[in-house]
Amino acid sequence: MSSAVADLLMPLTRSPIRLSSKASSRTAGLLSTTRSETPSTRRATVHNESLLHFTRGRFLINESQELAQRHAPFNVDELAKLAVRAAKETSNGRRECVDTEKLADGMHNKAIRFTMDDGFQVIGKVPNPNAGLPHYTTASEVATMDFMRSVLNTPVPKIFSWNSSSDNPVAAEYILMENARDVSLSKRWDNLDVGLQFKVLDKIAMYQRAWSDVSFPKYGSLYYCQDISQSDSGLRYTNQDGEEITDGRFAVGPSASRQNVVCGRAELDFDRGPWCTVEDYERATGLRELFCVKTLLQLPRSPIAIHYSGSYQPSGYRKAFAIQSYLKLVEHLIPEDDNITTSHLWHDDIHVENVFVNPDDPSEIYAFIDWQSTELAPLYDHIIEPYILEYNGPPLDDLLERPKLPDIQALFQDEPEPVAKHKAD
Repeated sequence: MSSAVADLLMPLTRSPIRLSSKASSRTAGLLSTTRSETPSTRRATVHNESLLHFTRGRFLINESQELAQRHAPFNVDELAKLAVRAAKETSNGRRECVDTEKLADGMHNKAIRFTMDDGFQVIGKVPNPNAGLPHYTTASEVATMDFMRSVLNTPVPKIFSWNSSSDNPVAAEYILMENARDVSLSKRWDNLDVGLQFKVLDKIAMYQRAWSDVSFPKYGSLYYCQDISQSDSGLRYTNQDGEEITDGRFAVGPSASRQNVVCGRAELDFDRGPWCTVEDYERATGLRELFCVKTLLQLPRSPIAIHYSGSYQPSGYRKAFAIQSYLKLVEHLIPEDDNITTSHLWHDDIHVENVFVNPDDPSEIYAFIDWQSTELAPLYDHIIEPYILEYNGPPLDDLLERPKLPDIQALFQDEPEPVAKHKAD
């Protein structure tokens, strides 16, 4: 979802063995996080509170709660120092930070762009409280980006440094990565002719084909082995040539899907994976929701239903009955085609702001960004069509007329007038 309102209306999908009480955390990459070094940050000292607040838009409901979930306090100066050290390591020389710029707020993260005196730029990313489970969300995002870049040859920003614990000078989890080159597709897409748009989509499809060619024996999320407690001997996967590969750097761990944390789920202890079969994966969704219905004090309202007097009124009993019915049917709902039930790594949020391209040739993709909460899921469960294919043209009023009330009421013409009107309404 790319807007505040859309995010509020996001329906719950599937996701969801249980997390250990003590998760490991680490800092990876070139940098450490000690307080002793103080690189020059000429203009990096920032006292503007707007850096920490959500300033992208407003919320129609529960605004104070929504804003609190997107308020991420952290030490900008310390993050700038780490960015300077990343620049020094990369450009082999003393560097100074000359500009600190807050990028547009994401729904789950803060992003700061640090510019050095030689023009080199580093992006600092700090998760909001609503981003996901502490440690796991950051650790999984980093490992996923590394696997995508080094194994699947997908263009993603290079990570310089990260920490999945808030016990550091920045006082928050963070990721420092290179700035994605050139422009986001959002700046070019609407002005491209159809032929060039097809070239862009063809290139995206090429990467998706590469993702679909690599499958995994488990369902969950990707981590470095040392970052999860139940890590086995290494990640096994089948490459595009059908060969079984073992990579000792990675492992499949608990699902980092955001559906496991929304509406109070982050505080609950239920099965988050990993799972060895697609049926276990799908059944875990129902068991998760059944546990939440019985445990949460306030049931989350449906994001797609309108409730009024005389209509369906949800209750704990009705929700539990529906979930139990789902659990009885789940094995029959799984597609029989083994080609689409295998586990795959995917980018499920490909919209024009998450794709960076060559401005002179937008069909040349420089980077896919925003891999947070990525899940190893069945292929049929991934979004195959990029969001950029959604219709954004003129209204269709002349082509699709909305039915008039009398036309609907005519369906009940044999009923008494009050009854017919009630059924039509």
